[in-house]
Amino acid sequence: MIKFFRKIRQNLLSEGKTGKYLKYAIGEIILVVIGILIAVSINNWNEARKDKITEQKVLKTLKSDFKSNLTQLQDNIDETEIMVSDISQILKLFRMTQSELSLFPIDSIKTDIKGYSTFNPSDGALTSLLLSGELNIITNDSLKNKLTNWPNLVNDAKEDENILVENITKDLWKQQLGYRSYIKNPKFKLNRLVMFDDLILQNTFYDIFRGADYQIYLYKELQKEIEEILNLIDEEIRL
Repeated sequence: MIKFFRKIRQNLLSEGKTGKYLKYAIGEIILVVIGILIAVSINNWNEARKDKITEQKVLKTLKSDFKSNLTQLQDNIDETEIMVSDISQILKLFRMTQSELSLFPIDSIKTDIKGYSTFNPSDGALTSLLLSGELNIITNDSLKNKLTNWPNLVNDAKEDENILVENITKDLWKQQLGYRSYIKNPKFKLNRLVMFDDLILQNTFYDIFRGADYQIYLYKELQKEIEEILNLIDEEIRL
């Protein structure tokens, strides 16, 4: 094809048709430019298509992770609400006198808090995007901003969660040691009812009660954020 165009130009020059030669040369340049632009457009379209395919895969993985997080959060909320309810009942005992407490069967008085599960989100896909700097594969700016901010929201909730867990597993456990025995037939005479005259123990229960109640609020805020993220993901996913 190039030889064909060159032969035409040579014939025009040899015939002294300079004007036609120039017009032809300009036309040829224009055709080359148009060809380049078409090739670039096709390449850009192909790259955009590949990015869109990658984005869809990422969105579906993110959706799976955040749906799992939503389920886990609801479990945490349910568990923490039970804790708040249990501690509320325990705090009522601290308001009673020893004579009032003695009316209760000792075995019916429960002061233990059930095991507390922490929130451990599934963030593998998001972490990979953030570390690799490939978050720009997400074209929805609102979704991108929420995904960027998600780790900060989780960290804020985890900070309070860690304080709550420490109050339960360390402070409360140590303060209850004087009112229970882990061996059979101890030589020490135990009177569990005396613990309800312990101001420090009462305040520890109350601190845990407030911390757990606030943790429910933080979990529900994360829950709302996840629901918004999932809604934005669903708007972008192409079936």
